[in-house]
Amino acid sequence: MPSRATRSGFPAPSIAVIAPQHPSGPRLIGATRAALVMGLSLALSACTVGFWSYQQISAPDAQYIRVNCNGSDGPPKLAYYPFHEIFIGVAVGPLDLRLRTPRGVHAHLDGDSVLVSGHTDKGNLDVTMKLKTATQSSDAGALAEMRFEERHDSSWQPGVPTSDALVDQMSTGTITLPPITIDKTSWPAQTLPFTRKVYTDLMKPNATCTAPP
Repeated sequence: MPSRATRSGFPAPSIAVIAPQHPSGPRLIGATRAALVMGLSLALSACTVGFWSYQQISAPDAQYIRVNCNGSDGPPKLAYYPFHEIFIGVAVGPLDLRLRTPRGVHAHLDGDSVLVSGHTDKGNLDVTMKLKTATQSSDAGALAEMRFEERHDSSWQPGVPTSDALVDQMSTGTITLPPITIDKTSWPAQTLPFTRKVYTDLMKPNATCTAPP
């Protein structure tokens, strides 16, 4: 069984239990039996605990959403928050940027790159990622969503760290989004802080994704 998780995503600290000098026989037998049953259940289910390291981006009034397996697996890494009549979703590792607009509201990016700046064990690092449109969709006309991801070029060489690998090394940092125009009003680039977190979850054997992330 996985350890209890705190709201920050880290396992709760274990608490040492000191047995009395003369434990009663029935209580000791009952505790032993419960431990054996729990261990047998884990062995039969073949479940394991998965660990994910990810960058949690902070934004005003943000909700945090899973993006793996259509929102049913992995860490809650997508920061989803309101911004001047629209909603923005953003995550890194890999880069995922979404604009969700209500009916009658138009929004577009005034730029094609995202800058991630952070601190690593080897010092400070800046990573610039170019954007490309990934998908566009609408749920019955109420909300339209435009999704962006990193645009890779042909200049990458084997052995050179990818942008995802570089960002994953950062313990803290910031992400700067392009400026946004919403209904003819331009808003300057946003700079949002992030912190590396560790997320744990129980992984079932032979689990597969039925939908893309």
